Parts: sequence; C-alpha cells; structure tokens
Amino acid sequence: MRYLQYSSIDLANGLGGVEVHARSLARELKLLGVEAALSSRPHDLAGNWDVIHTHGSAPLPLAFKRSHKRTILVHTLHGTTLGRMAACGEWLWPGGYLASLRELWGVLRADIVLAVHGDLWLFRLACVLGIISRKKAVVCWNGWDSDGVAGDLTADVESRLPAEPFWLFLGRGEDPMKGTYRIDALLNSCPKLKLVAAPGDGFTASAQITLTGRLNSGQVHSLLKRARGLLIPSLYEGLPLVLLEALSEGTPVIATPAGGTPLLPKGLEGFFCFPNNRDVDLVPAVTAIEANYPISESARELRAKHNRALLPSWKNVAETVLKAVQEYRR
Repeated sequence: MRYLQYSSIDLANGLGGVEVHARSLARELKLLGVEAALSSRPHDLAGNWDVIHTHGSAPLPLAFKRSHKRTILVHTLHGTTLGRMAACGEWLWPGGYLASLRELWGVLRADIVLAVHGDLWLFRLACVLGIISRKKAVVCWNGWDSDGVAGDLTADVESRLPAEPFWLFLGRGEDPMKGTYRIDALLNSCPKLKLVAAPGDGFTASAQITLTGRLNSGQVHSLLKRARGLLIPSLYEGLPLVLLEALSEGTPVIATPAGGTPLLPKGLEGFFCFPNNRDVDLVPAVTAIEANYPISESARELRAKHNRALLPSWKNVAETVLKAVQEYRR
C-alpha cells in the first residue's frame, strides 16, 4: 500500500501537534509494511497513491482530482476552529471562519474522516453523513510514544533551570486559547512555586518564571521527564500530545476538560482533570498533586508503567487507520 500524508505545512520538520501526529503515524505505518510518505508539494498528489491523507484546516486543493479511482481520501480532525472560537469568544476573527470552511471541505471531500477524539462537531457531522453515504467516521486518538526522545538542553537553559522542583507550561502563552491567566493567578497565590515556560512567549522572566526560548522536540521531552508536573489550563484543545507524553513518563498533569481530555481512560496515575472549564482554581490541584505524588525516579517509573498500559500508542493509531482503510475498500 502506498500512503501519502499531504499538507501545505511542513509535516516532516514542524514541531506542532499535527506535524508530530503525521510523523508518528508514518513511522508506525512503515513498521506495518506500508510505503508511507509525507509531502507539502502539490505535484506529489499526482502520484500512484492508494491513500491520500490530509489534516485539519489544510485539505486538498480545490483543483485536485484523483489520478486513480481506487485512491482513498482520508482527513483527520485534530480539533475544530469553530470550537476554539466558541471557547475563546473569538467571533470577530475573520480567519477563523475561513479555517472552519477549509475543515468542512476536508470532511465533505474525504472518504474516511478520522478524529483524535469523538466530541467534535465536524466528526459528528461525518457520522451523520456516513448513514446516507459510504463515508466512514472513526476515532483514531493520538499516541503517547511520539517521535521525540529526550535530548540535552543547552548549557544556557540548564544553568537557568530552578534548583527546586518546577512546574512546566508548554506552548504559546500569548494565545488566548491556552488560558495562561490561570497560571498568573496560581503564581500570585503561591509565591514559592517555580514555573518553567517553554518557549516562554507571553510570559515575563522573573524569580518565579524561567523562559527557555525555542526548544526542539527532544529538549521538550527532557523537560517533561524532569518537571514536578505539567499545567494545561486551556480554554480549548484537541487532544494534547504533551499531556499523553507527560503521563507516559510518570509526570503528573493538571488539565481543564477541554477537547478530548475528559475522554481519556479512567484510572490514570497523576492525572487531575477539572470537572468543568469555568471554576478552575489551580492552587488546590497543585497542592493535592504535590502531596500525593512523589517525584522520586522509582515513583515516576511506576506511574509511567501503569499509564502506558492504559494510553493508546502510535501503533494502536496506525492499526486503527489501516483497519478503516481496509474496511472502506470492501
């Protein structure tokens, strides 16, 4: 089987969730015997592909025509722009409506619609369309074992990390979606708490806050393994890869019930999810995590082993995708 993942963004080198998802899926497809490729070049779409797979708000070009009738079109939803706009009150954002139209076009054109979790309005639309057509809708999830391995931090970053146990925030702090005003409230209430923000956009360095600057995926993974815990106070998310990776390393996570977070398996160790996204106070959650989850290497290893047995792996994701393709062909 020849399988192309195509996007207008650089799937092979980007550090975003979509790019990591695409690379991890391609890696596992290759291990399952599939000829998997990534491309951002439109002329590659003319190749002899069994599957052409797109993502998010970057569907196939309007002028695209299948070179072969047997080519199956797959589109993955990692969240929805309309969902983000509703959560953040961004109704006056023109680009959001354009992105939403591109996501809708990807769903309407695809033979198979995948989603990282099932609580997305476009995924529910795909399920309805599947009743009256051959369109197939499947939840594929994200995996915990992405393509990043722990890498060495630069000497500069290493020298500035707090000596005390620190909490970690990953992402663009200036993005309203990330809910970092909740972290500001936490730091004001807990003056001894140390925060490392990577890369640190939207934060100001202080005695409490360390900004790392840009890191590669291996360096981010290294921070995840060392952190006291990971903070995800978001107003909206899809299914954060860093959440799965942190839990797989035994690092505690505090998250809001945004996106697919509440749909994760029950019984995960060191995982605190707020019951709703309105009454979010990080202080008692941080206090409870620090009191109940030791950070010794042995304790982390026990949590990691337990959580990895519950979380989906990228092999599971690839097998789900292949099964959907094979069932569609019947």
